[in-house]
Amino acid sequence: MQFKVPGKLILSGEYAILYPNQIAIVAATNRTLTVAISHSDEEKSYVYSKDTDVRLYFDTLGDGFIDEAIRTAMAYIRQFKKMKFHSTDLIEPSDPLKITLESELSSSEKVSLGLGSSAAVVVGVIKALLSWHGIRYNKALLFKLAYLAHYRVQGSGSGVDIAAAVYDGLILYESVDLKRILQDAKHENLYDENIYRIVNSKWSGGDVTPLKLPDAINCVVFWTGEKASTKDYIKRFNQMAEKDKKVIDTFLMRTHENVKALEMACHNNEASDFLDAIKSQRQTLLDLQHHLGLKLESEKHTIFSNAMAQIGAAKFSGAGGGDCAIGFYKSTDQVAIEQRLEIILEPIVSLESNASAEEQLYWDLIQNA
Repeated sequence: MQFKVPGKLILSGEYAILYPNQIAIVAATNRTLTVAISHSDEEKSYVYSKDTDVRLYFDTLGDGFIDEAIRTAMAYIRQFKKMKFHSTDLIEPSDPLKITLESELSSSEKVSLGLGSSAAVVVGVIKALLSWHGIRYNKALLFKLAYLAHYRVQGSGSGVDIAAAVYDGLILYESVDLKRILQDAKHENLYDENIYRIVNSKWSGGDVTPLKLPDAINCVVFWTGEKASTKDYIKRFNQMAEKDKKVIDTFLMRTHENVKALEMACHNNEASDFLDAIKSQRQTLLDLQHHLGLKLESEKHTIFSNAMAQIGAAKFSGAGGGDCAIGFYKSTDQVAIEQRLEIILEPIVSLESNASAEEQLYWDLIQNA
């Protein structure tokens, strides 16, 4: 049994999506994590990462993302089978299993590209275990299980990268009020009957709406070659945000307007409005970093975004500080964009002029700056 889990790129809604019931637009990429599950070649169940050549055995779990994904999935499976069959005899398969992970979400030097690789791993491991144990599930259930597991390890996060990994394509995502959900459940122990009850309850947020790029819009992604820690940036953002609530309230309002404008541009198939909404969100983020004194747009982001802005629009994707920037332009400007990037950035980006908007969004090549 084998399947692929995509990475993510955020088009609009960064940082605001950290707050409950805010919105963002995020895209899955065609760079993926390949997950395979089969009978184990050993006497114990384990997860094997081809990228790191490391095996993680189910009976010696630690506190990492894979570990928590296994615990969360198995807790749900135990309770599901207990509820369905009124027995604990059918919890484990007769033979040990192995899960193999192979990722395209890092560079050839195994440096993370900032595409939500940890979210993809959590989604992939949980999906594999549910499928292996014959558990029928929908995307909403998979999202909830993966979000809980990811949150327990990271201690923060909007779930936007989990949503992209689960739902694929281009989506409008509404953030989850997870603390309220856990409070309503009256218990933060997420295992067995508690996790079963929580994921089968109605959540505040987590809603997803599929979108489509305007027909005339193409996309190009630029990797800075610099890894940024999302967790560290979120921590610093939260510390600074507490000092000026008025700045954050203004930021949330402006971001909401930008995301809705981008959503309407997609619905109305309006390329010019789409580019304007991207430009507006970049400016909103620049204003935020000015008020908070937190450098979000790196020097390389600025070079790329300024070059793109002369013909299309661009901004960093995600927490900023490094990783990726994402640019958009009208398909009629393909040649002009290539020439502009060659001049400003040297030969760092490859564009295929015959690719559709969707294929461009699910980009297939990133090179170092």
